[in-house]
Amino acid sequence: ASDVYKRQLVKAVALRPGFALAHMNLGNLYLAKAKNAYNTAIKTGGNKEKLNANIELLNKLLGE
Repeated sequence: ASDVYKRQLVKAVALRPGFALAHMNLGNLYLAKAKNAYNTAIKTGGNKEKLNANIELLNKLLGE
């Protein structure tokens, strides 16, 4: 579902480059994907301290 949403947002900003809300939503989607990637990295043996620090920053940006 997020891939469909991403495609729609990319199309929206291509058609209307000044569409601020679409840009914001696309940025939020990328932040959420980054958070998922960091969580997967933790599960697969990544540096928990660094990854959790990154997740905390993302949570602040996402308002979580």
